[in-house]
Amino acid sequence: MPSGDPPLGMGGTSNTPSAPSPTTRPAISSGQWPDGTGQWPVLPNVGEKCRLVSPVSSRAADLLRIAVVLLLAFITLAARSAETNQPIEQLRIFFSSRVLHGVQKDDARAAAKTWTQTVIRETGIRAEACSDVGTLDDAIAAFRDKGTHAASIPTDDYFKLNEQMKTTHLFFPMNNNSEFEEYVLLVHADSGITNLSNLKGRTVTFLLHHRMTLADKWLELTLAKHALPPANIFFGSVRQELKPAKVVLPVFFRSVDACVITRRGFELMTEMNPQVGANSRVLIASPKLVPNVLCFNSRVPSPFGERVRDGIRALHLSIVGQQMLTTFQLDRIVDASPDRLKSTREFVDDYERTCLATRESIVVPAKRLSARDPL
Repeated sequence: MPSGDPPLGMGGTSNTPSAPSPTTRPAISSGQWPDGTGQWPVLPNVGEKCRLVSPVSSRAADLLRIAVVLLLAFITLAARSAETNQPIEQLRIFFSSRVLHGVQKDDARAAAKTWTQTVIRETGIRAEACSDVGTLDDAIAAFRDKGTHAASIPTDDYFKLNEQMKTTHLFFPMNNNSEFEEYVLLVHADSGITNLSNLKGRTVTFLLHHRMTLADKWLELTLAKHALPPANIFFGSVRQELKPAKVVLPVFFRSVDACVITRRGFELMTEMNPQVGANSRVLIASPKLVPNVLCFNSRVPSPFGERVRDGIRALHLSIVGQQMLTTFQLDRIVDASPDRLKSTREFVDDYERTCLATRESIVVPAKRLSARDPL
């Protein structure tokens, strides 16, 4: 597997021309869609409620508020260090670019550094935040050569990192009090699509989200187990969208044939808009998988290692920590048992045996999300 690059859905290409430009297609998130008369029928409450799917209105605004608090804290720390002539230690945390899906490179680095600064502030240690963003190869190099203390990475990358650079102190990012995610392939209830084979040549949309890091592999493996061609050949077109409404509503309005989203995301859309749930059907669902983990580097001793881990465990107990977790759509971060990764390990092994040598990335990337844009 190419390091850090998922074989389906991240940076791939479609075998059909790209989707029409935003200027030639209606805004799905508006909750409206043109009918044959040229009018704009409105689905009650969809426009307003779908904007509530994201727990925050703007990642940039949250990060800015947090950054101001952390800057003041760092200035105070630097001043105290100058007074005592004591050097400031470094806390180095690596973030996979797959965990920061859709965020531009500079904004991803800023978000990673702000996350690290939050941990420093909440821990009360004397340290400078140093964060890197990159691929699996970059993570391995960071653990081996740069003295990086920890990494936030997709679980399939964690297995490879742990094989080459022994890791320790595993943590799970929790969403809705669970480390697991389940992916679903949705179709319209009246579409006539009753099995996966019916989607040949059809259009599919993926949600672009850090909890979707294993969704592409799941769909590719499912196609292989049904003796169907790779997704870049089987589907007519595949694309990604950054917002749940732009993934689910096109299926509801029947402008897209199917979509892939987390079950939790679909259930939230259904709670807010019962009509969406009533007119959508889960064609297939994945097993429960752990999409991402946080792990520490066993080769790099740190004078404040356990204090940092205590700070990570307690992020949800402070206002600034809660803001940071909410920005990344997490509840808290908890200690993890490797036994909880058993089903995910089996899934990744099955995928690599079945698909790795033959399947290719297929999704045309969506516009990258800037930290200035709302989630």
